[in-house]
Amino acid sequence: GTQMRGWDAATFRTASGDPTMRSTVIALTVLEQAPEWERLRRRLNRLTLFVPALRMRPLYGALGLSAPRLAVDPDFDLDVHIRRYRLPEGAGWRALLDDARRMSLTDFDHNRPLWEAALIEGLPGGQAALLLKLHHSIADGQATVMIGLSLFATNISTEHFVGLAARSADRSAGRSDDPDDPGDPDDPAGDAAAAGWPARRSKAAS
Repeated sequence: GTQMRGWDAATFRTASGDPTMRSTVIALTVLEQAPEWERLRRRLNRLTLFVPALRMRPLYGALGLSAPRLAVDPDFDLDVHIRRYRLPEGAGWRALLDDARRMSLTDFDHNRPLWEAALIEGLPGGQAALLLKLHHSIADGQATVMIGLSLFATNISTEHFVGLAARSADRSAGRSDDPDDPGDPDDPAGDAAAAGWPARRSKAAS
């Protein structure tokens, strides 16, 4: 596995012992319309191949004395990490923000990769939103925003966002950049421009 280092290892240890010290990052991406679910699901799956930290779960040393590590989850199941739902009729932005707050307060399953995503439909004007939650040990605020935006067409190339997300997540997970790594040829940016899901804005909070 990949050993957590520095601040990420410290926040992971602290959060594991005290729920009030959880180090969670939430990114909210507002969409002009809801994407087609199966296409979004395929793109999320490909994103987990492009950003390896999204398929890695924490490992613990004997007696908890050694630094925690991240290793590929042999039983990774995308559907455990993603869901979709529609807000009740008449619900608005307050309901969305309340759901984001509740998501941020819920702990991760530490036997699985430390992230989850939810597509929320039923917002005013036919809009939708993607809530993306990651543990700070695998991605910081910038990486979380980049990952969210890389799933949708924006006015900046998705290749740019995916590259930043992968590099930032690698740094958070304790891996250094490899200039000789060409990346995954089946990256999630491939058909983003044709998807027709413009992201209006995205913001992360921790």
